[in-house]
Amino acid sequence: MSANKGAAVSALDFHRTTYADAAMLSDWAMLPVDQWPDEWFTYNEKSFPRLERVQLQVPEAPPSGLGREWLARRASSRTALDQMSLAALSQVLWYTTHSDPPEEYAPGSWHRPYPSAGGRLGCEFYVIARTVEGLAPGVYSYGTARHELHRLRPAATEPMLRFVFGDGWVTKTCALLVITLSMDRLETKYGERGYRYGLIEAGAASQTVSLVAGAASIGSCVLGGFADVPLGQLLFCTPESEVPVATIAFSLIEEER
Repeated sequence: MSANKGAAVSALDFHRTTYADAAMLSDWAMLPVDQWPDEWFTYNEKSFPRLERVQLQVPEAPPSGLGREWLARRASSRTALDQMSLAALSQVLWYTTHSDPPEEYAPGSWHRPYPSAGGRLGCEFYVIARTVEGLAPGVYSYGTARHELHRLRPAATEPMLRFVFGDGWVTKTCALLVITLSMDRLETKYGERGYRYGLIEAGAASQTVSLVAGAASIGSCVLGGFADVPLGQLLFCTPESEVPVATIAFSLIEEER
């Protein structure tokens, strides 16, 4: 049985209906927490009161190792990080996008530490650098195959960043990592459904960035609040085939605050 798609719009058209702009970001930022409506604080968990239940035992502490350290670090924060080194940025980029350590890497390997439907590798990575020691301020595209940065633009000014991300700490942090989806790459194999798989991949990649950064004593905050069109223009994205979907702002790790 085939699904009845009716008058379904394309994945890209749907994505555009969710665009945010500078005015929307400003509205979100301007509303104080004490004025948030009750619905924003309410979480209704799904329940099945008439069905049989199995009560799970209280779990033991997680086993020792990197996973336990990551859980303990609580590395997500919303406090700007004044500076990071190019070596630290290099480490985060490498271990986010490579399954092997540098000395074991085989050129041309497409394996990633995060899942990618059909190995289509729909995610592209960009760096907006402000105060990265050893790297000139600017907007960079990350070349995964050769582990290199390509400078697309000179420094993004604070007013420019405010226009894209709104007012707040994000515009003052040392660097941001932007993840985009290459729609053409995904739809070559999966058609319009490739968009769904791309969102799964971008979420997994964002989590990997946060875990790798946390292991390097760098905090992070995954952001979905940005003005889509200006950010795409900043990155030289071709709007018909590549769209920004997530941003990770590097931040002060919580235990150091």
